[in-house]
Amino acid sequence: MPTVVLQKPTIQNQFPLLNIKFGIKNGRLISEQCTISVKVNFLHGDEMDCGLTVGIAKSQNNYFKIEPNTPDSNMFEIYRHYGKIGNGMIDTFTFYLVPQQSLDAIKAWASPVILVATAHDCSNSNIKREQRIYLNVI
Repeated sequence: MPTVVLQKPTIQNQFPLLNIKFGIKNGRLISEQCTISVKVNFLHGDEMDCGLTVGIAKSQNNYFKIEPNTPDSNMFEIYRHYGKIGNGMIDTFTFYLVPQQSLDAIKAWASPVILVATAHDCSNSNIKREQRIYLNVI
């Protein structure tokens, strides 16, 4: 029987689609609410021990933090471990981005915000597959 093979996760739904807005909320700069639904995909099996992370690309950790910062996350990503799941499972992540710099500095940087959805084969810590999402700051 062939080995179960983890595939790149699929983004099923996301908001915002192309542009992300920032504004003042409770006296601090924060993004609009972000929602990303991610589908886990694999071949050659009925189930797999998996996890998903959604977060900010490591190259942008000096620019943004992610909220909420829960027990299953850190300042830069949200992690969820599911145990054995079936192919095609979808989970939705909801969060905000909090800039580490001024909005003018981020706009002057003129690079899109890069979010990364990563599927993890939890039976083999070396196997990860990722999908990137690029959002323009407006």
